[in-house]
Formats: sequence, C-alpha cells, structure tokens
Amino acid sequence: MSRFRWVICALLFFSTTVNYLDRQVISYLKEFFCTPVALGGFGWSNTDFAHLTSAFTAFYAFITIFAGWFIDKIGTKLGLALSLTVWSIFGIANAFVGSMVQMHMAVRSLFAIGEAGNFPASIKTVAEWFPKRERALAK
Repeated sequence: MSRFRWVICALLFFSTTVNYLDRQVISYLKEFFCTPVALGGFGWSNTDFAHLTSAFTAFYAFITIFAGWFIDKIGTKLGLALSLTVWSIFGIANAFVGSMVQMHMAVRSLFAIGEAGNFPASIKTVAEWFPKRERALAK
C-alpha cells in the first residue's frame, strides 16, 4: 500500500463535503426563493419550496439504491467520475433555470442523480484502497 491512498482519501473527503454542502445550500437560499419578485426573489410560496426539496430528496433516495449496483458494474473510478460529471452539469444548469418552479424541480431532481453516486463510490473506494485495520480512519 502506497501513501497515495491518503491523497485519494483527501479527495473523497472533499467530494463528500461538497456533496453535503450542495444538499444544504438550498435551505439557506429559501429566503431568496420565497421573497417576492419585486424584492429580487423568485416569489415562490413555502409549498413550492417544499415541492422542490421533496422532489430532490425522493430522487436522491431512489437513485442511491441503484447507484451502488451501477458503480459495481462500471468500476469505482468511472462511477465516481460519471457521478461528479452529472452532478456538476446539473449544478451548473441550476444557475440558468428561470423562476419556474417545475424547471427548478426537474433540474434539482437530475442534480440528485449525480449526487447519489458519491457515497457508494466513496465507500467502495475506501474498501479497495485501505486495509481493514485502517478503514475506520479513512472513512
């Protein structure tokens, strides 16, 4: 085992941290989304915001079930790269969506598909790169 595995661990830590932040940032923006358009917000109701977060959470939970199987089939390196690519594309797409709630829900749901692959790929990568006695430290 080389010391390079700790670089891999640091990169996994970074992607997982960003994953958590991406999921939480929408709640910090709630005030912006639910602010009237005249004041610079999107003018959504609390119900619109609830639908947005529910759609994201449902897609994330559902896709996570299949993400591990998919990553086992294509490999951890390709699986994590594909997950991060999908996650990044739809993260960028969020910035270009207008104020329509349905479009935000669609893009945010597709964003969840990319995010869902991070944990299965990270856990499998740790299992591949670290011996059993060091896995708890790496996770």
